[in-house]
Amino acid sequence: MAGTGVGKTEAFLLPLITMINKEGVKAIIMYPTKALARDQLLRMQRYFTAINVSVMPYDGDTPSDIRSRIYSSPPDILITNPDMVSEALTHVSKFRDLLRNYRVIVLDDFHVYNGGVFGAHVHYVLKRMRRFMRGYQFVVSTATVGNPIDFARELLGVDDVRLIRGPEGRRGGLVRHVLVSPISRGGRLAEAAELARVCVRRDMKCLVFADSHRFVELIKRFVDRAGFGDRVRGS
Repeated sequence: MAGTGVGKTEAFLLPLITMINKEGVKAIIMYPTKALARDQLLRMQRYFTAINVSVMPYDGDTPSDIRSRIYSSPPDILITNPDMVSEALTHVSKFRDLLRNYRVIVLDDFHVYNGGVFGAHVHYVLKRMRRFMRGYQFVVSTATVGNPIDFARELLGVDDVRLIRGPEGRRGGLVRHVLVSPISRGGRLAEAAELARVCVRRDMKCLVFADSHRFVELIKRFVDRAGFGDRVRGS
């Protein structure tokens, strides 16, 4: 458990690489969503290309020929998400057989499962996975939560939990928070646009978040009045 941006991913990847190379262990890394899993896959492929560790995705976008390759020759690291695992456990016997090759289950962004229907769903997905595994060890990576050990015991369904606590947040330079009242300046969208204009004028890169795509377009329109051209983009 540690704050955002302090290296939690590397904290579990480096020991995994050691276990893979020295003990032949294989691992499943689960992310809450397919999009996040795909994003992390690209990051891991950069790490593993030079060290002969195979990593492959298993989700709804994985072609049938790649899935066949995964079943016949399981990669060292399989990256997936709980919904895909639930679907595969229900309908794909080859996936249930595949699980016998894996010993470590990593759940990144573990705090996302803290309570609610999604957390209950993941609890039972993990319980089903364990039925087909010869042995298992959970590794979870989470942002700061108030009851990490109790939370892990409850969701993972295990008693023996060891907490490794990291720093609460990214260490670095000074962070300034500016609180403003948009009432006197034409509303929050105009205020956001003005703050963005200030940043661009000073050659400072910035991200502006809004409630919807419509609001993003409105803020961009306000900023465009300053004539910055292609220095400002909307997405």
